Amino acid sequence: MRKVCAIAGCVALCGLVSCAAALKPDLTLVTSSPLPSMQKYNDYVGKHYWLFHFLALCEGPSSLHCAVLLQSGSHLKVDGLVTNHVEVGAKSIDDPFFRVVLDDGRSGFVDALLLTTTTTTTDPALAAAECKKKGDPKLGMNAAQVAATCWGRPQYVNTKMRKNGKYNNTSMARINLSPCATVS
Repeated sequence: MRKVCAIAGCVALCGLVSCAAALKPDLTLVTSSPLPSMQKYNDYVGKHYWLFHFLALCEGPSSLHCAVLLQSGSHLKVDGLVTNHVEVGAKSIDDPFFRVVLDDGRSGFVDALLLTTTTTTTDPALAAAECKKKGDPKLGMNAAQVAATCWGRPQYVNTKMRKNGKYNNTSMARINLSPCATVS
């Protein structure tokens, strides 16, 4: 029985080694990629972002060692792109990661697709100050007045005609967790 297990283990190990030898992704850290499939990520490098959702910080450009979970509101700067590009036959496979630096000096890698959907370029502190200047919506505001606040355009306006005139009831809904957060 031990011989069977040893042989099976060797076969499995050889299979993994040959598989690893066949697929060698490009793990070079770059500031821009010439690959057509990576062009959409080039503009993120060198810019600052704030999280409005959780995001995993990984030790390397893969999802294997991601022990740190960055909290909403975290500030980070993207300083490089790893394309994780491989050619398998005639097919290109990309699994891009950004290298990021946090305010506290830590650095690591985040999934490029997730960063593009969980961050904003708007500093929440500046946005909150701007919202405070604009003020919150109040009863009796019309749609244009509500749109001028950080809450944005109302979902609908309920207008009723009364004997003494027109009555507007503007319905508003916050889409983001913060009324000031804007998604890039």
